[in-house]
Amino acid sequence: MTAPGWPAVAGPTNLTATATSGGQVNLKWNALTNATSYNVKRSATSGGPYTTIASGLTATNLTDTVVAVGINYYYVVSAIIGGVESANSAEATVNFPLLSPWLTQDIGSVGLTGSAGYGNNTFTVTGSGDDIWNAADAFRFVYVRATNNCTIIARVASLQNVDGWSKAGVMIRESTNANAANAFIAVTPGNGVTWQTRSSTSSGSGNAATGGLIAPYWVKLVRNVNTFTGYFSPDGTNWTPQGTNTFTMAPTAYVGLALTSHNNSSLCTATLTT
Repeated sequence: MTAPGWPAVAGPTNLTATATSGGQVNLKWNALTNATSYNVKRSATSGGPYTTIASGLTATNLTDTVVAVGINYYYVVSAIIGGVESANSAEATVNFPLLSPWLTQDIGSVGLTGSAGYGNNTFTVTGSGDDIWNAADAFRFVYVRATNNCTIIARVASLQNVDGWSKAGVMIRESTNANAANAFIAVTPGNGVTWQTRSSTSSGSGNAATGGLIAPYWVKLVRNVNTFTGYFSPDGTNWTPQGTNTFTMAPTAYVGLALTSHNNSSLCTATLTT
């Protein structure tokens, strides 16, 4: 506690809270000069009251495991300086709207950390990344694992126009490595619907695009053994094939929603329904 009659020392700065898969939160904050340790506090209500979930920390980061999803959590951090506790940091908020079995993470070298949420039957996905292209990708992925034949359909309801080649759509991917083989069909703001594949690890990518199509638009990806076919539709009923490629992929793959900003210094947001 702060000594009576003494003004509280300002708390740590730049606290961030990032939701990851499995109900975890990655917390980071800036070190405070002369701090000997830190306390991390959490509440289900903005402004507290907060419960201390960790104390005596000497690092400036913590991974918190939260059981419940579908609600907001609010975090603050304080520092111990000369045996006296500082004021709390500014509050950081995180939401766990992703319901099992969906997981989410950034793939590859992204400039800014992405996020994903789910509510009212809509996924809201935010991510940076240079591109999904060439021999390695950088993007935000929301996914489940699927074995053998599978189909994923999504309506790209909206897509922020960060770049003409910002992309949001559906993907089947051999692994979460940046250079993994994959098939991907997506909507872009300036180049229509694009069908892309990387047929083996670290190989180049190929594409075929139909211009003049923008969100809202439907995309569908079908796997039949090692044949992958992408489709697009204005209404989710009448489908046009965009491309088909055959290449070997492990039976169990990662299937889900993918978004790249095509600008690694800017976040891009898309909303999708499945």
